[in-house]
Amino acid sequence: MEKELFLIADIGGYTRFLREQEKSLSHAQVVVAKLLEALMDSAQPFQVEKLEGDAVFLHLSWTAGAKDPGLLAAVRRMRGDFTLKQSGMLAARTCDCDSCSQMHKLTVKFVAHAGEAARQKVGPYSELAGMAVIVVHRMLKNTVPVREYLLGTANVLPLIDATPPAARLDQDFEGIGPTPAYYLDLSGGIAPLKPEIPKAPLLKRIIARVVLELRAMVFRLGLAIPPILKNIN
Repeated sequence: MEKELFLIADIGGYTRFLREQEKSLSHAQVVVAKLLEALMDSAQPFQVEKLEGDAVFLHLSWTAGAKDPGLLAAVRRMRGDFTLKQSGMLAARTCDCDSCSQMHKLTVKFVAHAGEAARQKVGPYSELAGMAVIVVHRMLKNTVPVREYLLGTANVLPLIDATPPAARLDQDFEGIGPTPAYYLDLSGGIAPLKPEIPKAPLLKRIIARVVLELRAMVFRLGLAIPPILKNIN
């Protein structure tokens, strides 16, 4: 068993965002994929364990009481890059489909917990397993009263101590029971993004539309995204 610090970055509003229309759905997949890529690219020193639909499950070797590995800094960097990517896509938007016109409503929230985990192997696949892994996933269903936040359990409280301090909001997680928990409001009083922001130059919008349609086609065909399409904003 290894001591691990677990972190899940979860895109809020994902279920409402996806639609059944073929074109709109493929555009939604592109938007969410770009936002997930932004989160993963800025997650250091955390390692990506796996993608879970609209969320990224990350971990880092750490024992409670050891030196702060930079949890809060990583979370703030990830949220900042998420918002930057989202703003850039809004500025370059030329499509008015339901998915593209609603991307401003997407938010990101984080949950963190520390504990023991073991690497479980089934055939060619492996994943982290243990009660701590279950706890951090159950934390996604909570009663935090703000849209964007970092929610942590008592054993990670020293890592999320900030100004203003984390607010205590004990939770009753399914199958876990009453659990002391603390949250930080990551929005800092900043209003949510608006659907219309200053437009990017025309050429950038044209390139963004071409990349959007190419990546949407890749999703519809079930193919891997070429690196050149991943690296173009």
